Amino acid sequence: MSTLRQYSLGFGATVGGLFTRANLRALFLLWLPVFLASAFLGLCSVILPWWLCMGLAGAVGYLALLWLFPWLGLGAYIVIVLAAPDFKIADVATMVTMAVMVLRLVMHGQLAPPFPRRLRSAAWWFFAVVALSFALGIVYFHNSAPSMYRDGRAFVYWLWLPILWRMTAGQAEPLQKLMRVLIGIAYTVAALALFQWVTGIQVVSGLVASLDSSGAGKNVTRVQMPGFLFVSLAIIWLSLQMLYRRVPVLIGALAMLPLLAALYVNFGRGLWIWTFIGVLIPLMFIGGGRAFKLLATLVAGAVLVAGTLALVKPAVIENISERLVSVKNEGGRRTSYGWRELENQEAIRTLKHSPVFGVGMGGEYRPWLHELRLFAEHVRYIHNTYFFLAVKLGIPGLLCFLLFFWRAWNGARQGLAAVEESNRVTLLAGLSFFPACMGLSITQPEIVSPHSVVLFAALITIFASYSAPEVKAVSPRRKGTA
Repeated sequence: MSTLRQYSLGFGATVGGLFTRANLRALFLLWLPVFLASAFLGLCSVILPWWLCMGLAGAVGYLALLWLFPWLGLGAYIVIVLAAPDFKIADVATMVTMAVMVLRLVMHGQLAPPFPRRLRSAAWWFFAVVALSFALGIVYFHNSAPSMYRDGRAFVYWLWLPILWRMTAGQAEPLQKLMRVLIGIAYTVAALALFQWVTGIQVVSGLVASLDSSGAGKNVTRVQMPGFLFVSLAIIWLSLQMLYRRVPVLIGALAMLPLLAALYVNFGRGLWIWTFIGVLIPLMFIGGGRAFKLLATLVAGAVLVAGTLALVKPAVIENISERLVSVKNEGGRRTSYGWRELENQEAIRTLKHSPVFGVGMGGEYRPWLHELRLFAEHVRYIHNTYFFLAVKLGIPGLLCFLLFFWRAWNGARQGLAAVEESNRVTLLAGLSFFPACMGLSITQPEIVSPHSVVLFAALITIFASYSAPEVKAVSPRRKGTA
């Protein structure tokens, strides 16, 4: 056979091998979208302004991050929700992120064990009353669509619960990654809060202003922004890490400083008190030796921090003490306590009139007040989460919600003793943080805020993974096994 003939046969075999079914599938599913996306971005860079091109490039990079590194993508998504200047941006990011995550789970064929039965039934009841509230808001109460959207958007974020359940699949390693994402968000929030406090520049949604509504003094800067619940969770988690000797005490104390500083600049009394209670809640679950060690560490740490601040920065102690005792001066109208009391009275009056269905999603529960004309949503907004749920969903809806939360927390509590030592801190941190956040929700609408719903969906995923029917999280499946 001639050399030319051999080259011809070899070239034909090579070209024929390129057009196999596997190669064509890779061409259309991977390389063709990459080529089209590159051509599209190249065309946009010529036609569109630079800032819009940067936004498109960032969106493509974000989608790639979600697909290739889903846990990092989840962290980036939560940061977007927290920092978005407009809630519509957060909602669009939510829909896109959910779609990508679901598509990735389907493409990879990732399976998960059945959701615990007692949680599944409670979750269906909760979702049913939410759907009923939307239906009544449209058909019976004739509430406006924008109001229904603003009141009901947080409930859509509960769709993260089945997605996170599929992503973790009840396995110990993904659950640890999920907790690391939450802790990473806590440090991100702390960094943003401290930056705004030092510079006085507002970079995320919220408020950076002088604290002139209490006795702390007008020269004290307060940073209000979403996400401080993550900081509270991180403080509890880090305390348990030091208690169980997963982190050396010195390193843990240094890592605790930015978290405590972030709580300080928030100047939220309820957040301070309930975070402290959350740190003490592990005393209910741990043995006597560890309980004594935890109390001794807290006392020693408090004395050390207070003594250091008294010598270096006594104004910090004065600001904290004045902020805590200033609540006694807030019993009248036009004060933080006074407005909340008025909200609660109006909510009780509404529930007496309509206890079963409330006012429906998007409904108004109180009359218009000229004093609050600059805050048009005051006729629907209420600080107390439980009154909000009762007014919007009815008292049966509130009970379904509490039943769902109770079954999740109690099931994990019953399974705590059987959890492996390496996974106990993760579960114990969630069990301790959960009641503290429920207490904070008496004065803040935390449970019905979108970013908090994502946090609660993550915690319930952890609870369900260590609850019945399988208490102990299974080990990751090896490659090549069924």
